[in-house]
Amino acid sequence: SHIHGQGYADLHFLIPETVATYDFGKGPYYTNYGDLATAGYLSYTTKDALEKSTISLEGGRFNTFRVAGAVDLLGSKAKQNGENAYIAGEYNYTDGPFELAEHYKRFNLFGKYSKQLGANNKLSISASTFSTSWIPSGEIPERAVAEGTTAIDDDGNAIKLPISANPINRFGTIDSAQSGKSTRINAIAKLASDLKNNWSMENQLYYTHYTFQLHVNTTFFADDPDNGDEKFQKEKRDMFGYNGKLTKRSYFGNSSLTSTIGIGDRMDRTYGTLYSDVTQQYQFLDAISQGDVTENNLNAYVDETLQTGKWLFNAGARIDYLHFNFNDTVQNKAVISPKINIQYTANDQVQFYLKAGKGFHSNDARAVIGNKGLETLPAAYGADLGLNWKPIPHLYLNAALWYLYLQQE
Repeated sequence: SHIHGQGYADLHFLIPETVATYDFGKGPYYTNYGDLATAGYLSYTTKDALEKSTISLEGGRFNTFRVAGAVDLLGSKAKQNGENAYIAGEYNYTDGPFELAEHYKRFNLFGKYSKQLGANNKLSISASTFSTSWIPSGEIPERAVAEGTTAIDDDGNAIKLPISANPINRFGTIDSAQSGKSTRINAIAKLASDLKNNWSMENQLYYTHYTFQLHVNTTFFADDPDNGDEKFQKEKRDMFGYNGKLTKRSYFGNSSLTSTIGIGDRMDRTYGTLYSDVTQQYQFLDAISQGDVTENNLNAYVDETLQTGKWLFNAGARIDYLHFNFNDTVQNKAVISPKINIQYTANDQVQFYLKAGKGFHSNDARAVIGNKGLETLPAAYGADLGLNWKPIPHLYLNAALWYLYLQQE
């Protein structure tokens, strides 16, 4: 229910030097990923510790530069005791290639602390803050570039331009009033526990505070020839969440069974979400949509993985219950998503797999309420039949026949 599509899901808050590993998968085949995991998912893990402190300076064309650094806060003695802490930051700037300088600025700060609590527990706490601002040039009609001096509508009439655009080219700007800025604060705490007898448990709490505002114009004067088609989008959001899972590993001769149950909850609340018409002087004209959004996603899943001989069988299902509230009007919806994955490893060079599953994505709460719950959680159905082949040590080939159907988008 972001005011600009799924705009809050960007990765601008992530500093590349802090990334330890990433994991990804194609399709809706994984029980621990729910809302929006339709065509696939991508998951990042940040480093628990730094090998050494670093600083880097980078620069390029269009007044582009970046300063980044990471500092280890604890010495080697603390690391030997299973305790680590570091802080990292970066600043980015670019004017971009367009005639109207983008003045893109971004500042990130990230810190993480981790500690081994006895032999069986590991605690990690991280926090980050991010802020950015920019001036987008937006899209330009081909006919405006072709004319070179002004924009011409479909009837051959000149379109009123808000700024001097003589001559205009593909790097020019028709509406110079567009702008955007965003901020974000994240906090995450995670406890991983070894419960012995092949049991393990993970608990994670997280919080995000987020702000966003954007002046954007993609149709210029098509709808309002006097004031222009400038739109203003604004929201402030708090997001609270919990993820937990309990895992048991069992062994039967040469076979193993991994059983996992997981639960999670995510609560989003926005304050004064606004989509409105404004003038290029940012004067308010009228509200297209305005109000507070509350959205809650409660979920649970069961996942079983059996490995026996050359075979791997994985099956599971998750249930998601979503609660939508926009301006005190409520809709609720639940969905069940089954998954199955089968893998056969013929030898060290050849592996076959079959994957199938059902997923979903949640629609914007404003649309859900406006449509009285119609198509609240559109389904996604996917399947993959594939081959992994390594004919020689340094050559890896993957071939797949795959299918994905989305009820929407």
